[in-house]
Amino acid sequence: MSELVHYAPTHEYIYPQAADHILVGLDPAVAEKLDEIRYIEVTEVGEELSAGDTFATIGTSNGEIELAMPVGGTILSVNDEVIERPQLLCNENFDVSWLLEVEASNVKELETFISVANTSV
Repeated sequence: MSELVHYAPTHEYIYPQAADHILVGLDPAVAEKLDEIRYIEVTEVGEELSAGDTFATIGTSNGEIELAMPVGGTILSVNDEVIERPQLLCNENFDVSWLLEVEASNVKELETFISVANTSV
C-alpha cells in the first residue's frame, strides 16, 4: 500500500495525484467485508460537492451504503471500470479501486486524514 493514501474516519480514502487532484474510494478492507456488491452509483462529472456530501451509493445484498466526500471539490472523472465491475472496489491497488478523481477546493482539508502508516489496515 502506498504511504500517500489517507483515510477518513468513515473509511473513504484519498490518494493524492497532484497538488489539488486526488482519487477517492472506499477502504478495500471495508469493501471486502460487504456482502455481494450489486451496483455502484456515483455523482456525475462536473458536480461540485462539499466535504460530507454523499458522492456514491453502493447497493449490496443487505441494502445500500452511502459514501461521503472526504473533502470538498469538483468531480473531474469517474472510474467506469469499477462501476461496471464492482468487485474491483476490493482491490488494494489504489490506481485500480478509486471511484472519483476530484479537484480539491481546499487542500488544507487533506491534512486532517489518517495516513496508512498510522493504521493497521
